[in-house]
Amino acid sequence: MILISCSTNETLVNYNQNPEEVTNLGGSWEYIAKLNGQQDLNEAINRIIGPNNKRNIFSSSANQQNKRNSDYVAHLFLRDANRIKITQTRYALYIDFNRSIVEEYKNNRIETIELGEIKAQRSSGWQNGYYLIDTLDDRGMKITETYSLVNQNKNLQRKIILRDKDENEVVLERLYDRKN
Repeated sequence: MILISCSTNETLVNYNQNPEEVTNLGGSWEYIAKLNGQQDLNEAINRIIGPNNKRNIFSSSANQQNKRNSDYVAHLFLRDANRIKITQTRYALYIDFNRSIVEEYKNNRIETIELGEIKAQRSSGWQNGYYLIDTLDDRGMKITETYSLVNQNKNLQRKIILRDKDENEVVLERLYDRKN
């Protein structure tokens, strides 16, 4: 007797709340913290993927040596900044992470995103008053980001959940003040 085990790969959810019933997250926002937010994020990523797994996976020589060490790639699509600007339309959320490139998150859509040869799946849209962005790589690392207004709409709250294929997760929360 031969038993074959089939595990199903996780798939992303298509968030499809009616865009006419959503909160306006638009504006300029500044992170409320004295600590360096990028340092917190890097530490969280290291807890999930391990501190030695952030080698240069774009180098062909590194790829030959480090194939097993570059299993997770979803974190390469995660952006962060102390100041962000959000522009919102009926069809997408645009977030400027204080860089030259503005990230576009399309509502109600699951799509493949790419960074060179690195690929992941992304789903984004509104659900129950939150804007959700899920990024999932083919090895099972998933990043879920939620954006919402709190404190009587005075602050933007961003929650980042990094999860590995074994369901271990690290949760970070960011609170931003409106600057416009």
